[in-house]
Amino acid sequence: MTTMTATEPEARPLTAADSGRVAPANRPPDGPRPRRAAKPLPIGIDVGTRAVRAIQVAGETGPGGRPRIVAALARPRQGTGPMSVGETAALVAALTAAGFVGRAAVLAAAPADTMVGPLELPPRASGAPLDQLARMELARNFRCAP
Repeated sequence: MTTMTATEPEARPLTAADSGRVAPANRPPDGPRPRRAAKPLPIGIDVGTRAVRAIQVAGETGPGGRPRIVAALARPRQGTGPMSVGETAALVAALTAAGFVGRAAVLAAAPADTMVGPLELPPRASGAPLDQLARMELARNFRCAP
């Protein structure tokens, strides 16, 4: 017959109160999976008339997960209208220096710098030159050069 001393833990089944303890495979036996840090989301870029602003967030999956700001940046614009090649290159360098990660981005452009309208194009499987047809259709709808 074996006896337990005061220093040996008592063997017992795990309960919901044990959810803070992590079982093998990093999962509590009777509770929800622990939250995992998610990859950063695409970079959000706002091209305004006076500044270019960028932000990137990351969230945690699981119950109670909240997004958090990973990187943020605001840079004054060098002019109005479309960004120049130099301004775009400087923005890319500033994003990298500010700790932004990834290449995916979501762009918010000023309404004055966007064209919105319907396009009638053949199906992609038709083999038609869709890029050229789209340029011509935009030029026709908005009365501008293709």
